[in-house]
Amino acid sequence: MKKIILIFISVITIISCRSETAGTEVVKNLMDAEKAFQNGLEESGEKSREEFFQSAVLYEELLRSAQLNDARILYNTANSFFMAGNIGKAVLYYRMAEKRQPSNRLIRDNLNTARSAVLFKIPRDEPNKLIRTLLFFHYDLSSQIKSQIIYILIFLIFAAASFLLFSKSLAIRNTLIILIFPLILFTGSILQETFLDDEGVIIRATYGRKGDSEGYDRAFNEKLSPGIEFKVLEIRKGWYYIELFDGNTCWISSDSAEIIY
Repeated sequence: MKKIILIFISVITIISCRSETAGTEVVKNLMDAEKAFQNGLEESGEKSREEFFQSAVLYEELLRSAQLNDARILYNTANSFFMAGNIGKAVLYYRMAEKRQPSNRLIRDNLNTARSAVLFKIPRDEPNKLIRTLLFFHYDLSSQIKSQIIYILIFLIFAAASFLLFSKSLAIRNTLIILIFPLILFTGSILQETFLDDEGVIIRATYGRKGDSEGYDRAFNEKLSPGIEFKVLEIRKGWYYIELFDGNTCWISSDSAEIIY
C-alpha cells in the first residue's frame, strides 16, 4: 500500500474563531480527534489502527452533528480512515474534500493513493492535461466559488448596462461584451454540474444485484469492494441503482454505500 502524504491540518484555531456557533464541546471533540490521530502516528500495529479509527469516528460524528463539512476536516477524516485501513470511507471523504477544493493537489494525490488501494479497481476516464488546463475554471474551482464569480459578473454587467443608458461609450460597450463571455462559461459549468448524476462510494463489500432485492441474482460473481466509485441512476427505498465507471450497472443496498455530497 502506498503511503499517503500525512500533512495534518489543525482545525482547532479555525473552529475556535467561530465560538458563538461551534461551542466548547465541538472544540473539545476536535482536539480529541487530533490527539487520537497523533497517538496513531506514535503507536504501531493494532494499537495504531485503533487510535486512527477513534480519530476517524470522532471526526465523522462532528461532520454529522455539528455540520462542520469544511474541506480541511473532511481531509483529516479521510486521512484517519485511510490509516485505520478503511479504504471505502477514505475514498468517500477525500472525494468530499476534493469537491470543496478541486484544485488542492494534496487532496487529489491522497485520493489517488487511496484509489490505488481499492481491491476491485475500475478505471475512470479523466480529462487530459490540455483540456483540464483550458477549462481550469470548470475543473479547479468549486461550485461555491463559481457561483460567487457569477454574482460578481452579473453585478458588473448590470452596472455597465446602466452606464450605457446614459453614454454611448465604445469602451463601456466593449466591457459589457467582454463580461458576458465569462458569464456564459461559468453559468454553463454550473449547469453541467447540476445535471450530472450524483456519485457515491462503496463503503462495505457487497454483491451487485440485478434488481432491488436480495432475491435477485447477482450481477457479478465477485463482491464490489470498498472504495469503488459509481454514478447513482435511481434511488428506491433501501436500494441504489448504480452505474460503474466501466459502464456496468447493478443494484446495491443503500447501507453498503454513501452518496458524495
